[in-house]
Amino acid sequence: MGNNEIVNGCSALWAAIDAYCSIEEDVIDREAFRETSLDFIRKLCEYNPSLRNSCLSNSSDGSGELIGSIDIPLPQDPKLREVLMDEIPQFICDRGIKAEVRISYDKPFSFVLSTEKGMGFASLLTLREILSLLSARSSAQLRCIDMVAGGNFFAPVQKMISMFPGRTGGKVYTKSSDLSDMIRFLEGEASKAMIAIGNSYASVEEYNRKNSNKINEYLCAFCLKKGTYQSEDYYRLKILMENGKRNGMSFILIGDPDTTAVFQQSADYHLYCDDHSAFAGGIRRLAFDYIKNQRISDEEVRSIIADMQSSETVDTRYEAHKELEQSLFDMNSRRAVRIPFAVDKNKTALYFEVGGEAPAHALIAGSTGSGKSVLLHTLIMQMAMHYHPDDVEIWAVDYKAVEFALYMDTHTPHFRVIAHDTSEEFSLSLIDLLYSEYERRQKLFLDNRVRSIEEYRRKFGEHSLPRIVAIIDEFQLMTQAVQNYTGNIDY
Repeated sequence: MGNNEIVNGCSALWAAIDAYCSIEEDVIDREAFRETSLDFIRKLCEYNPSLRNSCLSNSSDGSGELIGSIDIPLPQDPKLREVLMDEIPQFICDRGIKAEVRISYDKPFSFVLSTEKGMGFASLLTLREILSLLSARSSAQLRCIDMVAGGNFFAPVQKMISMFPGRTGGKVYTKSSDLSDMIRFLEGEASKAMIAIGNSYASVEEYNRKNSNKINEYLCAFCLKKGTYQSEDYYRLKILMENGKRNGMSFILIGDPDTTAVFQQSADYHLYCDDHSAFAGGIRRLAFDYIKNQRISDEEVRSIIADMQSSETVDTRYEAHKELEQSLFDMNSRRAVRIPFAVDKNKTALYFEVGGEAPAHALIAGSTGSGKSVLLHTLIMQMAMHYHPDDVEIWAVDYKAVEFALYMDTHTPHFRVIAHDTSEEFSLSLIDLLYSEYERRQKLFLDNRVRSIEEYRRKFGEHSLPRIVAIIDEFQLMTQAVQNYTGNIDY
């Protein structure tokens, strides 16, 4: 039974009770009217299966943490209360009718918040539920889009988002184009999840519960722009949300009533919000009493950050991890080069990402024997396994002349350059070679009127132009060569 049906059932019941109380004063045969009305209310409760549930919950058994309630006041009418106690005792309390609202954070859930007069309450509930889920599942992936306030909607958790780029994207996305990119990314993640669970499991949640190796689960909080509710992206987002319980994705979607209309019937919870309060929809709007703390403290955010940092303890020994053992060349670098390289203590795969929205450069540092070379070879082998040679090209520089010998012997097809020389002239010539390739691609983009490799590939094909990953071992030797250079070229 969907939560929207429970809300509609409660709303219809309140309308009947309100009519019973309002019209009675004008009725000639009051007793006959009372009996007829009470019989109608009794039948409404009896034949409405939605009113047999004990609460609103994203869990089929009604379990989960209590976050609030939907309240309907009752008049002081003993006969009415007697009828309701007989039919729906689970909803009756001293103040009237009370339907508990619960969330089970170990299962995916979906909130749609329709904002009408201010976004204060929607912001509070969104941030509070983000923190609640991360507190319960510190390994969850988080993605936030704010198309309305330029990122300010998520201001209290901005620091946390920037601290964990691998788990959050490193920022709040704010452009309209970000939404299309994010939906495309989530569709890819959902597709991978469905392949991983196959026909053996009903959902990602069941798979993760029964296996030590985990599939990534996502919480997506999107503040949507007014006036874009006919966008094709929104219908693709709706499909993702409708399949969220299977593919391991939770959603909180915020926007004006027109924008959120397409999502309302699919959500576990739908509320109308103003600055200070919220109501559940239906024939009559029902007051929603949110019982969680109205203030998000810095201490609370710090505690969750500490849990997330702890969960990021990694292990590159993942021989049996299903997500890191997909088919050959199963990934593409359309948006970025995203390399699976480790698992955290929750057995969730971690990714090393360069290019696209992620930084274009990375520095691997550490003392002798700390594992730099092991990590470097892990990244190379994962790239070679997951990306086609025409998709990702590797230029490797080996000042020690031993680190990349294996790839020369095996003729790994991804390598276009494997160079080793300790002279300063060599370092400078390599920079010249990279810069020449940069200029060639820049001219290629100008000639074909595209602005990025992503646009170029859309125009000419996925493998029309590979991304280049330059790997430089003992990078300090290159920086020394540049510092010692006294010529006229600006390196």
